[in-house]
Amino acid sequence: MAIDTNNNIWIAIFGGQSFADFLYKYDGTNWTNYITPVDSIYPSLICDAKNNIWVCSQPSGYHSSLSKFDGINWTEFSVANQNLPFDSIQSLASDAKGNIYAFVYRKHDHGKLLFYDGTTWQDLNVSNYLPEWNYKITCDAKDNVYLFGFETLTIYNQNDGGIDPPWANAWANGKVVYDANNNQQVDGSDAPMFGQTIIQLPDSTLFGTDNNGNFSVPIKQNNSIIKSLPTADFHVNTDSLQYQLINITTDTCCYDFGLYSDTIYDNAQLAISHSTMRCGFTIPYSINVINKGTTILDGHVVLKLDSHCAVTYVWPTPFAINADSIVWDVTNMQPYSALNFNLDMTISNSTGDTVFTSAYFANQNYTTTYSLDDDVSVITCAYDPNAKSVEPLPYGWANYVVKGSLMNRGAMAL
Repeated sequence: MAIDTNNNIWIAIFGGQSFADFLYKYDGTNWTNYITPVDSIYPSLICDAKNNIWVCSQPSGYHSSLSKFDGINWTEFSVANQNLPFDSIQSLASDAKGNIYAFVYRKHDHGKLLFYDGTTWQDLNVSNYLPEWNYKITCDAKDNVYLFGFETLTIYNQNDGGIDPPWANAWANGKVVYDANNNQQVDGSDAPMFGQTIIQLPDSTLFGTDNNGNFSVPIKQNNSIIKSLPTADFHVNTDSLQYQLINITTDTCCYDFGLYSDTIYDNAQLAISHSTMRCGFTIPYSINVINKGTTILDGHVVLKLDSHCAVTYVWPTPFAINADSIVWDVTNMQPYSALNFNLDMTISNSTGDTVFTSAYFANQNYTTTYSLDDDVSVITCAYDPNAKSVEPLPYGWANYVVKGSLMNRGAMAL
């Protein structure tokens, strides 16, 4: 959706394989529709300062074109027409002067940022600073261009030297571990710590560690500092409390931090997740466990099953499978490490029935339960038009009277 300077609302509608694509304008009273010159509108629609409407079109695959509508005529920009330097346009923006910015998606590579001044397209040559994928571009009144990627934000301004903040095409890589032997060194016996925070100064940008305790920080062209912000009850136990990054232009490592705690306690967090309990369907079901204590945990993860669930797949291999439960053994689970237990289960056809499952983490002797999660879900057989194997309930096709013509657009005979 876009709004022009006259407060008209513009909406692009994708008609699918069998219908035309339309551009609609709403002036506050009436709707006016315009047939677009190409099929398959990609969801990127903007209005520039001159009230031109720009639509990103994607007829097939990643090959796309741009179409400009001035209220009367359409102008198509594409590589085939030799008036667009790259295809695969993913998102668009216009600044206060009516200039157009376009993000080009390039598979397994940095994207490109194009600039159009009304006459020619220009590659701004900032690919090294851009992500592969971009969700949205927007401009502010100061001609800053904001590019939103997956967990990234890049700001570009032609007037003050380009990219801000000035990311270099390099990363500082490291990890955060639990210094289990308290030797104040990062060594092979230390386990990775999940969900730890790394701060980059002076901008106070925050980053987190993954399941393997790894983190990556983009290196700025100027000097910066990275530090660990330990979770409560932990402190940095190794010799490097922080690292200073000075004039680094290539990927570097190993900026590692070892953490230790003088406070001893057990704690675990367990959570159940699954998709909709749909009758007759096989659904994914998972249990996530995080050691949020300061000790190494040994114990068992126990899942209590419901009679409406038939387990068809389990990973990792459990210690025991009983009629109504599954048990996994857990050994040497380090602080702030994470484990996942996954199942596939087929749900019975008992629509409206309640499915009750529960999971808990217990110590080795089952005398202490650290975490418990109960899940109560209702089996549904509701008709989903996108699920071709589900029929409308409670009636079958024989119960419907068709008035007028009927066209079968599905993949099954009716």
